[in-house]
Amino acid sequence: RIGLPTIEDGLVAITDFRIGNEEVGYDYLNDIVLKNINLTGGHLLLKPDAVAGQSSINIDGQVNTGTGFTYIYRDPNDQLRADISLTKDLTIADMSINTDDVEGYVIGLGEVRGQVFVDNMTMAPNFLTDAERSQVAPLGELTINLNVANTSYLHITGN
Repeated sequence: RIGLPTIEDGLVAITDFRIGNEEVGYDYLNDIVLKNINLTGGHLLLKPDAVAGQSSINIDGQVNTGTGFTYIYRDPNDQLRADISLTKDLTIADMSINTDDVEGYVIGLGEVRGQVFVDNMTMAPNFLTDAERSQVAPLGELTINLNVANTSYLHITGN
């Protein structure tokens, strides 16, 4: 069992990257930034395969309520921003990572449950100053109830 730390005002910035391949070409994306990361703890439990001789890694875990961050996506023209937080614990049960001779790595989500709140969503052109950007009206908010399992559903409400 591995404990997740408490983090205040963390930052992860992925800048100047591209996605695609030689066959279909590349799309260049400028930035994805996760800022104001506040992690309120939790845990991961790594377990061996349930079947002797198999090589999967099974994972259970929890990310605690109150964890959140600001998501910013910036392309050459626009910026999309949103505050994302957990309003209920995010729990993961029986996630697995397996190797397969044909498909390579295979990831199974198992069961994922939680509630995610997305607020202060804005979209604005990049040429705005920070002061002008702060005056842009929010697009709305979303509450997402997750229950991903054999009887899966994704419940999204917004206004």
